[in-house]
Amino acid sequence: MKLPESIENLSQIKHAKVIGILLTIVLNIVLLLIAVNINPEAGYYMMMIGLVIITFSIPYIFGWRDGKMLAVIGVGMFLLIGAINGPLVVNSAYTTPQSDPVSSTVHVDWHTRAYEELDDGNYTTPDAWYRLEQGTLDNYEGSAGQVYNFHVIYYSNDTAIPKISFGYARGIWGVQDSPVMVESDPTDINYIDGKEYYYTMTVAEAGIYSHWFAAVFGTGNEVNSLNTTVALGPLVGSQTDNWGTYIPIGAASMFCNIGLLFLIIVLLYWWLGTAKAKRRTWDDALREKEAEADDKTMDDALDSKPFTCDQCGAPVGVDDNFCPKCGERFDEDEENTATEKSPGHGKTPVEKEDS
Repeated sequence: MKLPESIENLSQIKHAKVIGILLTIVLNIVLLLIAVNINPEAGYYMMMIGLVIITFSIPYIFGWRDGKMLAVIGVGMFLLIGAINGPLVVNSAYTTPQSDPVSSTVHVDWHTRAYEELDDGNYTTPDAWYRLEQGTLDNYEGSAGQVYNFHVIYYSNDTAIPKISFGYARGIWGVQDSPVMVESDPTDINYIDGKEYYYTMTVAEAGIYSHWFAAVFGTGNEVNSLNTTVALGPLVGSQTDNWGTYIPIGAASMFCNIGLLFLIIVLLYWWLGTAKAKRRTWDDALREKEAEADDKTMDDALDSKPFTCDQCGAPVGVDDNFCPKCGERFDEDEENTATEKSPGHGKTPVEKEDS
């Protein structure tokens, strides 16, 4: 990869490689902080592209040109940045305001109990609607072993009673359980104005949890469900309690999501460099063969035309009576002996060089 001279000169300064590594670390940390504070989603993709560009280009500019060393630098860099990102994720969870899980009103016709006959003899089903709202968590932050209370209100114009469940997940370990919630008032059968459900649970382990609610209709293969959005909480334990979990998770996640992309780019860089080196080898071998062919052609020409014209030096055959280049005639000289030839007139035998 050819760089402008002013940039190429950076690789010649004292301790250029060390400066390149330190500059890469600083720029990557700055980019990480910017991405985390902009937006968790858009910032992540910006960070993904930026980390790859910085981690490859800065070391390259400062003299790290070997593909293997670039790969080692990249792996170490992404593990480091990922380990730093872990505590930042924990801090964001503890300091960023979170919205409650809700679902918009959903109109469906696959779950009703009433049919109406039309004048033409056909049947139709009245439109039934279902909604889960005001999903709440009493204590968003707490400690291990503490009791946490969850509530949600179910609305519907249908008389069927669905199973209202509560789901929760812990970090990257995924769904832990989906227990059925309990009716606050079992005698309330009017769902149009809302019916409250609750669930109480004790969380034994520290971690960053998320939760959601669902109304489940049917059984067996005929199950349909209405799910709310996923909300964060509860946050069990302090930030430092969760660092030990999220530092290795952040490092592994960063390497798998971004580091592998970087290694693919380094592999392409190595492949292009290897291809260019092989191309140069092939070109050198081809030039050697062409040079050998030219020497052989010259030897063949000397064998077929062993004389040279004394006037212009062009090769002349044994049976040639005149020079093919300058037109000098050799008829009279052929009749004379070699010792009687006058200088500068006729043809002279060519002496081959020993190879």
